[in-house]
Amino acid sequence: MSTYPMVVTQHPVAGLDPNIVKTRITPTVFDQIVKALTTPVKEAAPAAKPKTTGKMVYQGKDLIAAIRAMNDDFLARNWGDGFPLIPPTPILVKDMLKATKMAPTDLIGILGPRNGNVTVENLAINAVMAGCRPEYMPVLIAMMQAALKPEFNLAQINVTTNAVVPTVILSGPMTDVSDLNVNSGTGVFGPGWQANATIGRTLALLTLTTGGAIPGPTAKGTHKQFAKYSAAWAVDRTNNPFPSLQEQLLTTPRRIEQITNAYKALSLGTPKFEPVGKEDNVVIMFGLLDRNNVNDNNCTKGDCLLNSIATAMLTAELVRPAAGGIDGQYLIVLGPQHAKILASDGWTIEKMRQFLFKEARYPIKRWVPSHTETIENVKKDWVNTKAAEPFAADGNVPMVKHPEDIFFTVAGGPGSHSAVFLGAYGTTVMQKVVK
Repeated sequence: MSTYPMVVTQHPVAGLDPNIVKTRITPTVFDQIVKALTTPVKEAAPAAKPKTTGKMVYQGKDLIAAIRAMNDDFLARNWGDGFPLIPPTPILVKDMLKATKMAPTDLIGILGPRNGNVTVENLAINAVMAGCRPEYMPVLIAMMQAALKPEFNLAQINVTTNAVVPTVILSGPMTDVSDLNVNSGTGVFGPGWQANATIGRTLALLTLTTGGAIPGPTAKGTHKQFAKYSAAWAVDRTNNPFPSLQEQLLTTPRRIEQITNAYKALSLGTPKFEPVGKEDNVVIMFGLLDRNNVNDNNCTKGDCLLNSIATAMLTAELVRPAAGGIDGQYLIVLGPQHAKILASDGWTIEKMRQFLFKEARYPIKRWVPSHTETIENVKKDWVNTKAAEPFAADGNVPMVKHPEDIFFTVAGGPGSHSAVFLGAYGTTVMQKVVK
């Protein structure tokens, strides 16, 4: 796009002294913008056809040296995450493609910021590099179908300064040890399972190789988080006494309305909400920030434990105006021990939502006076997005706009721990896995 008018300004500007901001957004910048918009565009010269090759060959004194040469070259091309890559040889890629009925050239979607085409073959190549087994391929396809839904907002997640990371959550019989062997128990967010490590890594690699989300030039995460390497895990179906995560997603009117409105705003028609059963294999995607740990081995009653969870919610970001009509959400991952306490004490999803909505609040005085303008914007936003109550001009403000913005699941091993995640930038999405 050699004729595309472009003006570059320094970023970020948020939170800086106004005098510094003025040095970045100067009259000169506006002059450049006016000139770019008003200067006739000249016909671009025909672009030279890029040189293509059927294969890339790497050599060395032995196999290890050749693989190292490939890795060095791939990293230089921004095709890697820093960990060693498995060479995507034609044989290995073909094995991945055999695990799906889709054609290699089938387009799954467009991945930003580069707007690259995610084809089945492209997915297979990245899956091989990540270390996936062929039997993961149906899950990987469902993962990308979910992640590329417009309401998930993956392109913005890829480039924001925020630490939000696309997170893959698997649910269904496929998570059993006899099938994919995805970890849902002890150390669920940690290493030691090939499926967890490589499924999440495939998505991370695709954001680099196809999406062009390169740290620095386009991916502007101030700190990001370690989960960006690989964020994939399974829910514990056996020890979950509450309705499943997929049931919550399908029966939350607020979420359904938000997604429908987002589709209308983008002129995409009406979204399809495919029925999902308890025994269906699904991929669920959240955009999540770093977890806050809830370590409570004293509580024996539900309200006591929920107060600890509410405290953990308060350490997350403060509420802000919604992005594209989608609000921030919380995912509460209960350890089996905590889940049992809550269920035994008669707590339901609805009761827990109402409790946390009431108790997880911060004093608005923390925002005054520096955030006065933000407060006014949030007030308007809470009206437009149908918050459960008006935004408080004083007093305490809930961490979410509505109780239905809080979701629950169960994962992890024995111990008095649960995890609190704040979801940001896009709504939760779900996709059936088709084998």
